Amino acid sequence: MYYKSVNRGLTFTKPGMYAIMFVMAIGMLAIISGVNGLYLFLSSGLAALIVSGMLSERTIKAFAVKKIAVGVFEAGKPQHVKLIVTNRSNRFFLHGVEAFVVHRQPRFRLLKRDPEAMMQVRVQRLAPGEQSTVNAITLELPRCYFREFIIYYRTEYPFGLLEKFKITQLDANVVVAPQVNERVFQDVHDLVQNHVRRNDDEQEFYSHRSYMPRDSLKFVDWRRSANRPTSAWVVKRFTAEQQNNRIIVVMDWALLQAAETEVGYEQEISRLYSVVKAVHQVIRGSGYRFGLSLDGVQVLWDFDAIVRELADLPEYHKRPVESPVGGELMPDNCLILRVGQSSVQMESQERSA
Repeated sequence: MYYKSVNRGLTFTKPGMYAIMFVMAIGMLAIISGVNGLYLFLSSGLAALIVSGMLSERTIKAFAVKKIAVGVFEAGKPQHVKLIVTNRSNRFFLHGVEAFVVHRQPRFRLLKRDPEAMMQVRVQRLAPGEQSTVNAITLELPRCYFREFIIYYRTEYPFGLLEKFKITQLDANVVVAPQVNERVFQDVHDLVQNHVRRNDDEQEFYSHRSYMPRDSLKFVDWRRSANRPTSAWVVKRFTAEQQNNRIIVVMDWALLQAAETEVGYEQEISRLYSVVKAVHQVIRGSGYRFGLSLDGVQVLWDFDAIVRELADLPEYHKRPVESPVGGELMPDNCLILRVGQSSVQMESQERSA
């Protein structure tokens, strides 16, 4: 039973169902026989149920998941997650409460049944006002971008006869990125790394500038920066006649549209993410700028935004006709990593304004 207006639900555990049946049977015998001892037993049993309901309400009201501390997941792999839980009561201890993180509303039944949860935690004891971090392991999640989670709280405290539960929503910003194709990742990593090394060899020094936290240490001028605080470091700036420091991964949206099965569709997204991750790992902190285009016209910059968009691409049966990923117009001069059906090719491209 779930009452949405007060956000409370109540079900019986198996011991609780047997207990209520036994108490009702004793009540019937008390009515038929008139034995005072049976009435005493009946009143004790009903009192236990009432006390159980009151204490479980106090527990479920005060317990909350405050935050789910996660980064970027990879689809198809269990992940270790930290959940921050709190006791909002300043007077009472909490005992024996569980929280299930689900992505859809659970079904409610008369008898207790575990919901289909992505992760769950159990807290045995929380002191008044205490905040604690507990560890959990997720299931193998599909590619997705979670903007919020549904939290299903329940407790059987104190006697294990009744299960009291409630449901709340928790804002989230959790990215479950596509799976990585290791072969594609390694091939693209080597390809881009070789290009960056060749490009660095062609560069000529022309000035200095102040060091910034994201700068690669290999560009720090140690002769000028030695024995100085970080704020006083300087990095070398280079130029080259044909330097090209913008790399754009391009995959035609029609390639994803042409996938004949859901498995094929997810495999293409996996290949694309593997290319994106390989490029990012090579150029991170090197001064290169990196973007993604699914139509050859608009470019989305920033690695975090790209991963979020790939995780949030529509499901196979909901694919739009045109690319759902927008951004800025393609720059005039850039290095293209074109992701085809069976290969990844690099080409330097001049685009007229």
